[in-house]
Amino acid sequence: MAAMFKAPITADAVKEKARALGADLVGIADGAALDAHPWDPADPRGPEGH
Repeated sequence: MAAMFKAPITADAVKEKARALGADLVGIADGAALDAHPWDPADPRGPEGH
């Protein structure tokens, strides 16, 4: 895999890129928190793919 895909990325870098692409609002969520409290308890798939 290309080295550029292995480099860590920061929340600030994600937000900067999203704004550069035209996003008005950008947010970063904690994946563990989303897994612990799914949006839809009837369909509890989260960032971990469970």
